[in-house]
Amino acid sequence: MNCQVTQKDLDSLKVRFDLYDDDGSGSLEILEFLKVLDVEKTNYTDAVFALVDSDGSGEIDFNEFVQVLTTYCIYSQVDILQFAFSFFDKDGSGTLDEREVIDMCVAITPKPIFPGNIQNLFETFDVNDDGLIDFDEFQMIHKRYPMLFFPAFHLQDMLQKKTLGAKRWTTILRNKARREFVEDYKLTHDGALPPAEKHGCFKFLKS
Repeated sequence: MNCQVTQKDLDSLKVRFDLYDDDGSGSLEILEFLKVLDVEKTNYTDAVFALVDSDGSGEIDFNEFVQVLTTYCIYSQVDILQFAFSFFDKDGSGTLDEREVIDMCVAITPKPIFPGNIQNLFETFDVNDDGLIDFDEFQMIHKRYPMLFFPAFHLQDMLQKKTLGAKRWTTILRNKARREFVEDYKLTHDGALPPAEKHGCFKFLKS
């Protein structure tokens, strides 16, 4: 498991899972779960659940339920943007061409949000004028038009609220970030702990 989810958390998630598993089959239909979340099914939501629904059955069991939560619920804002960017970068080139940007706009939300056409988007954000959108330019689009990516963040919000609650997921994320900070520090300081960590007063603030 890739974050500090406790046995108490798992017990709470099992209660939620059983609540949503109306027929007691031991699996959740993803479409029905999205209705519980009040999230519209899109190609993007399909991509998120494809992280665990490898056979494309449209259903997830409890272990897959936990796996998708302990992945997507602890993504930072940059992580979500990176996931979206990678999903739409079909050829793995590290950039989005015009076709991939069109697919992105359609896949994330069925309602057009970006004002104007795709050509305007490239003219505005393709700062190096190479006819492609790289990740830095992609983040610029998000800063200017955050509503374009609202569904991606809304999905995370609802997954958090409908399971352990936003407060608990924030704590898990901070603990994960703290642990990663300590491990990175140890790697560059011959295994030594950060000074504040040694004195038990380490604090990590979410950016």
